Order: sequence, then structure tokens, then C-alpha cells
Amino acid sequence: MSDISLHFSPLELALIALILCSPGLIVGGLVGAFAWRRRWYWGAPGGAAVGAALCIGWFFLFGLK
Repeated sequence: MSDISLHFSPLELALIALILCSPGLIVGGLVGAFAWRRRWYWGAPGGAAVGAALCIGWFFLFGLK
């Protein structure tokens, strides 16, 4: 039996989520910029936020089993 436990601070959990969900940031940013071409400077960050949120949601729903 192992006595190893992992304890992460909220900042470390946010960093881990950012690293694991970086494809959601990139793909979401590209889709947002192309979907809203007239205002790509608003579409790219908005798409990146939505893509990262979807990726983080998927990770917490299906990845932690």
C-alpha cells in the first residue's frame, strides 16, 4: 500500500487545466476569428474562451475517471 498523496493549490489546478486544454484555446480562437471576420479581435478571444471552457468541461466530465 502506498502512502503517496497529491495536493494541488487552486493556482496549480488552473495551470494544469490551461496546459491540458490548450488545444481548445487554439481551435476556439481560430474558429472565433473566422466566424466573426469583421471583428476578429473580439471573435478570437471569445472563441478561445468558449473552446477552453468546452475542453475543461470535457476533461472534468470524462477525463477524471
